[in-house]
Amino acid sequence: MTYAGTWGIGLQIRDMSFVEDLSHTFRIAYWGGTNSTDMVKYVGYSGAAMEETFDGPYLTTNDGLLEFNLDSTYQIYENLAVNLDLGYIVNMMDRDTWARSWTKHGYADGDSFSKHDAWRAQLTFNYSF
Repeated sequence: MTYAGTWGIGLQIRDMSFVEDLSHTFRIAYWGGTNSTDMVKYVGYSGAAMEETFDGPYLTTNDGLLEFNLDSTYQIYENLAVNLDLGYIVNMMDRDTWARSWTKHGYADGDSFSKHDAWRAQLTFNYSF
């Protein structure tokens, strides 16, 4: 994905360790849009903003995403590690930009704008030999 029409800034602290054989990496990032808010009127429906195409989500200058990640690794044995990866994204899509009536475009029921935050949790075991 290219994420064309976005900008971002991030901070990462890696290899933090408070307990032997347990390490953490913490990341925080902000993604902002550079696309014109006037282009929203040409999008087919409000849900299209977050549809991932080859260019990524469509973010206007009023939109943003705030991402938090915590990746932890515990070295159980010399060749065996367990990884827990947690992530959360705060969806800051602008309601005034995206929520509007679509009845003029032929949708009888209109189009209701909704947004949701995203999260992920992943547990993996890594055996190396």
